Amino acid sequence: MLGCCPYAWNELAQGRIEQGMIAWVALTVAGLVLCCRDPSRRHGVMAGCAWAAAGLFYWFFGYFLLLLVVPVVAWLATRRSWTALTAVAVAAGTAAVVVALPALDLILAASEHGSTYARALDPETLVLRAHLVQGASLGLDSLLWVRDVPALLRDVLPIATLPLLAAGLIWRRSRPLALLGLGGLLVALGPELQWRPVEPVELDGHRVGLPYAWLQEFLPGFARLWWPYRFSALVAVGLAGCASFLAGRWRRVGWGIAVGLLVMSFVELRAAQHRTAGQLIWDAPSALRVPAIFLELGREPGEHPILSLPLMGPLGHRLLWMPYHQQPTSNGIGDTESYLVTPEALERIEADPDLSALVSLARDGDCPTVGTARAHLAELGFHYAVLWLRPATQPVACYEALLGGAPSWSSDDLLAWDLGE
Repeated sequence: MLGCCPYAWNELAQGRIEQGMIAWVALTVAGLVLCCRDPSRRHGVMAGCAWAAAGLFYWFFGYFLLLLVVPVVAWLATRRSWTALTAVAVAAGTAAVVVALPALDLILAASEHGSTYARALDPETLVLRAHLVQGASLGLDSLLWVRDVPALLRDVLPIATLPLLAAGLIWRRSRPLALLGLGGLLVALGPELQWRPVEPVELDGHRVGLPYAWLQEFLPGFARLWWPYRFSALVAVGLAGCASFLAGRWRRVGWGIAVGLLVMSFVELRAAQHRTAGQLIWDAPSALRVPAIFLELGREPGEHPILSLPLMGPLGHRLLWMPYHQQPTSNGIGDTESYLVTPEALERIEADPDLSALVSLARDGDCPTVGTARAHLAELGFHYAVLWLRPATQPVACYEALLGGAPSWSSDDLLAWDLGE
C-alpha cells in the first residue's frame, strides 16, 4: 500500500523525489512500535536511524514524526513504562546525532545567507501563502474520488481508507496505527473543511474550522508548513499498518487479504493516474520523449548553463530533465518566487532590464521593448535559453524578438535558442 500511495507518486512525478520517500516514515513508526512493545536500546537506535533518514530526505517528515513522538512519550509516562521511555529517548538521541552534521552545515549557511531563511518566516510571506495552504489541503472529494475526481493525483485517497482505519480501531494492537492514519487525515484536510480545494463547506453560513488552524497558531514551526496534503504520508503509513495487522490476524485468509489489498491499491493508483492525467505539465506521458537538445547537451563536454523560460515558478518539474542534459539551469524549485529567493537576488533581477523584461513577459504578458537581449544573456553566463510551451500558450513572437530570432531547436514541448550563435 505504501508503494501504490498516490501522494508519493505525485511527489515523485513532480521531481520532489525526497518527499516521496515515505518508507523511512513507515520504518520509524515500526521502530517506535518496537520500542513500546519490546523496548531495547537496539530498537531505539534502529528507530532513530530511520527517523534521521526521514528528516534528511524531507525535514518536515522529521517534524511529523516529532509530533507523533510527543504523545507517545506522554502515554508511556502515564503508564510509567520507563524502559520503553528509555528506548524512545535513545531513538531521539540517535536521530539528533545522525542529522547533526548536515544540520550544522545548514545553520552555517543560514548565518551567512540569513535573508533566504528569514524570508521563509516573514509574516508577509506567511500571509501570501495562506491561500495556497487551502489549495494544498485535501477536500472531501479525496475520499470520493471515483465519483468526483480531484484535480491532482496528490488529493486521491484509497477507497478503503476509512473502512481500514475504522477496522484498525477495533483491536488494541492496531489502534495506534489507526489513530495515526486518522490523525494524519484530519490534519491533511487543512485549516477548514472543504468539498475540494478552495471550495469550503459552510454550515449556517459559517465555515467549519479544523485543528490545522490551531496547530499553525500554537505549534512552533508549524506556520512554515504550507502543504497540508503532505500529511497523507502518515495516512499511508497508518493504512499499511492496519492492513498488515488484519492480514496477520486471520492467518488462514491472511495471504488472500494481503494480495487483495495489493491488487486493489495498484488498480486504484493506475485508475487515479489516468483520471487525473492532463491536469499538469508534469503528468507522466505514455512514452518518455527526451528532447533532442537535452541529449546533445548531455554529450557535450563542459558546462553550458540553461536559462529556463518562462521566468516564473515554482516549476520544479523542469529539474526532472537534468539527468539527461546534465547542465546547470536558472531555476531551482522556483525562479522568481519571493519566498524561495533572497531579496538580494530579486533586486538584481529587477535592476537588470533584460531579466526584468523576461519576468514581466512571463507574469503579465508584456511584450518587451528593450530590443534583443541575446548578447547580454550570454554575458551573464547562459549558453542556451529553453522556453517551455506548456501548460499555458506562450507568446513565442515576443520571445523571438527578445532572444534575437527563431529558435535553434523546436518540439511540441519546448523551443531552444543557442545564445552563442
